[in-house]
Amino acid sequence: MKKAKTIQIILIPIIILQMGCLSYLQYAPKRDDPISQLGDKHSVRLDSTWTPEKAQKLLKIFNSTSPDQPVHHSVWKLSDEDLDDDIKIETLAGIKSVTVSRDVFVVGESEQALPSDKRLFKAAVQFISDNGTNRAALMRILQERYGISVEVTEDVKGYILMPTYARANVHPKGFSEIDNEDLILFISILEAFPQALHKLPQLRYVVSRNENIGGGAAAKAWTSSSFIEFKKSILDNAPDSGIMLILAHEKTHFLWSHLFPVQLKQDWAKLGGWYRNKNSRTGWSTTKDRKEFVTDYAYKNNPNEDMAESLAYYLVHPDKLRACSEAKYDFIHNRIMLMYGTRYMPPDMLLGK
Repeated sequence: MKKAKTIQIILIPIIILQMGCLSYLQYAPKRDDPISQLGDKHSVRLDSTWTPEKAQKLLKIFNSTSPDQPVHHSVWKLSDEDLDDDIKIETLAGIKSVTVSRDVFVVGESEQALPSDKRLFKAAVQFISDNGTNRAALMRILQERYGISVEVTEDVKGYILMPTYARANVHPKGFSEIDNEDLILFISILEAFPQALHKLPQLRYVVSRNENIGGGAAAKAWTSSSFIEFKKSILDNAPDSGIMLILAHEKTHFLWSHLFPVQLKQDWAKLGGWYRNKNSRTGWSTTKDRKEFVTDYAYKNNPNEDMAESLAYYLVHPDKLRACSEAKYDFIHNRIMLMYGTRYMPPDMLLGK
């Protein structure tokens, strides 16, 4: 009898404790705020300098670039310091201390000042890729965020070489691996496009070739074969801005061929004074002066090349485009950047989905 009472005395508090635990779990608030989610999913701890709104922007970036990939334990703070690439990463007692410039957040966003968060994204990529040394992370971002692979497997070689050889009569001499530094440049310029234009099913590969592509081209967009190819010497020797200009130019050809509506292309041709001319080398001529085109190449070819050059300069050197044609700058800003950035956003392309 005493033994039974003793067991009862021991069990009662255990049961009460268990009920208390169950009650707490039942009524405990869900950790669905962005600050908690960054800690729970990505081991990112934010200090008091972060607001929930700013944390939400960072969470979306982490969710879209490394949704299932645990990263280093880290503590993040915002600062007014002048930081290279807007971020400083230090390791203290085995924990990464990350300082981010407050300037990465655009103040007073509106349709006249595009909401981008591009600087915050670039800083986060620096962290996620261990300052560009983690190639697997960079390749994952390219694939998951932009639908692009730079891996040239045997299957990809056969897929790419056949149409290239057939169309350009180029003898296949092989491919080269694209350096991590160039992958970071690729990510930087691809991110600069409106979010709804990040992924195009028709663009699947970007490759580097150890040969002349044909016609002295630095790169070529094979819009019916899903890939862009760079000449290796261009990736080795061109300045960073040059590589970004080229990739933006070639991607724009895919947009022109597969996405932009006929009306937009017709309006662009009208703005550039373009008309069909069978006596012209390209089949097109323009009534406009050279000074209204951002490059000689844009002026001497056709509305497709004019758009590719103009959009690339809008993203990399906007002042140069604006200086030669305010009208073209405004067209790209309103009809492409704003239209595809704020008014057209397929659900499957949303950040953090």
